[in-house]
Amino acid sequence: MQPIEAKVAQVISERDLAINRGSSAGVEVGMRFKILSSEPAEIRDPDTDEVLGKVEISKVEVEVVSVQPTLAVCRTFKKIVLPGKPKRTGIASPYSSLRESIFGDIGTPDKERYQTLRSDESFVVNELDPNGSFVKRGDRAIQLV
Repeated sequence: MQPIEAKVAQVISERDLAINRGSSAGVEVGMRFKILSSEPAEIRDPDTDEVLGKVEISKVEVEVVSVQPTLAVCRTFKKIVLPGKPKRTGIASPYSSLRESIFGDIGTPDKERYQTLRSDESFVVNELDPNGSFVKRGDRAIQLV
């Protein structure tokens, strides 16, 4: 079975995008696609500068969450864990506050969030500006099988 190929039709939000293939092309909810750079990267020999070949660069993987006949909406699904600050026992120093020197630092827990389509991975509330996304309209999408 040949994987379904599509292109990003629009970046909708920080986690959602639409591709230009839908149920009429066999796309179903739950399918996963790899979003590729618009062109493969050329790999060149460092000595001769001869092109050795090309490799596909994957930007992000998405999962289909809704399907229409000619388009599908896909969402990022991978989670990223941002490490918190470890708890410290009380150690007095000229730079610590009295509370920290007596009771220690309670630390902060790890934060878990979903991968986004933004190149800087910061959150936004409004619709994602296409200029702030590293996924662009026209990027190729290929089904993960």
